[in-house]
Amino acid sequence: MAPIPKVLTGVFVAIFVIAFFILYLLSRPAVQKTAKGVVVSKEFQAAHVEKENRFSSWRSIAQLQSGPTETSVQKPDRYILTIEFQDGTKRQATYPTLKDRGEKINVGQELDLVYVERHIPFIINSLIIISIK
Repeated sequence: MAPIPKVLTGVFVAIFVIAFFILYLLSRPAVQKTAKGVVVSKEFQAAHVEKENRFSSWRSIAQLQSGPTETSVQKPDRYILTIEFQDGTKRQATYPTLKDRGEKINVGQELDLVYVERHIPFIINSLIIISIK
């Protein structure tokens, strides 16, 4: 069997290191942070059914050939809050909340936020609000 050229070995190692680094960035536990935020906007969404295409992890060959399965998800009445962080950065994030709790929150109201910041350097940066108080 012919030996693998050193250049190809280097390429395979580089691809493996990059893939491992991205996997690490996406799967590591993120630190929960707290901040103050102000509700910038509040939008009501009535109850509706959303159709989602999902790939199951346990699939047979026949299921793989037929493609994703369509699933219906019932979404309740809810409010979508746009919240601006009060840390001087003017960052914004959205947070869905059920109708009864959303009716108690007004535009301009200050909230205590618990959030997680996820990012891949130079590609994407996202804020995920876990809870509001």
